[in-house]
Amino acid sequence: MTMGPLHLVVLGFDQPSFEGWVANELDFLRDQGIIRIVDALAVYKSPEGEITALQESDLGLDERIEVGAIIGGLIGLGAAGEEGAIAGALGRAEALAENEFGMDDEDIAAVADRLLPDSAALILLFEHTWAVGLKEAVMDAGGFVVAQGMLDPATLVGLGAAMAGELE
Repeated sequence: MTMGPLHLVVLGFDQPSFEGWVANELDFLRDQGIIRIVDALAVYKSPEGEITALQESDLGLDERIEVGAIIGGLIGLGAAGEEGAIAGALGRAEALAENEFGMDDEDIAAVADRLLPDSAALILLFEHTWAVGLKEAVMDAGGFVVAQGMLDPATLVGLGAAMAGELE
């Protein structure tokens, strides 16, 4: 199974307005085949401190187990070599098989504990499905990723400030 790059985004909302704008945009991107949601968790803490959590995934259970095993194996490989890869893959696959989504009640409580009253967080792990064909073409041509990253306005401003400091 070839997967596109995975992207983790954590968004915060103060006094959120649940008008459906974010959900509608995510639905549009999914419908266009641009992204696929691997795991999404939305947590809201009311002004009174009540917690509401919603989870969603575009993956079926078998796909979640397979993707989880891949991610767990890669993390394990980095942590402890080949033995770590096997342990990480098996551990993550087993955890996902026991839990419908990637985050359990303890994870949700940890997110909620960090929220102020009348605020929310959205944690998105999604696959850039648009990049699958490009990834396969690069691999077929013997290529590989040398570097990658996301640039946002704050990063560019910081880069400019660092460059200005070096020029002085």
